[in-house]
Amino acid sequence: MLLNDILDSKFFDKIPQRGYIYAIFKAGVIFEKYELLPNGLKFNGDTVFERSPLRELHCFDENKEYRLIVQDNSLCTCPIEKVVSAEEEKEIPAEVLLSDEMLLEDRYTKCGIKKINIINRYSYSFFDTLQLDDYRMTV
Repeated sequence: MLLNDILDSKFFDKIPQRGYIYAIFKAGVIFEKYELLPNGLKFNGDTVFERSPLRELHCFDENKEYRLIVQDNSLCTCPIEKVVSAEEEKEIPAEVLLSDEMLLEDRYTKCGIKKINIINRYSYSFFDTLQLDDYRMTV
């Protein structure tokens, strides 16, 4: 699956109006600011792997993340799509939300930030062990 394969109107309805894109391709990684325009995405940088297969895509801002994960090695060839938001976290007890700051490598700080936050969402299993249910990238 290529990046251009997912750029349709349904995709644009799911992502934040402006934010950051973190995309993993077979040929490399991009982490850049983007803005949603009527004719598509506008990137601040010029690094786009249009012809390289997409592995993972995250479009996020401080309140919402759109995530797409391509599973080439599974029986199902359809990608996993998910939208997670800060609004959902209001329903989760604070003791099972954990925020981790991740410093970015220098080559990814051109977009104006030096770190991102990962908000991990945990729950307790039937056996009272802590298990990771989901996560959300944020700035």
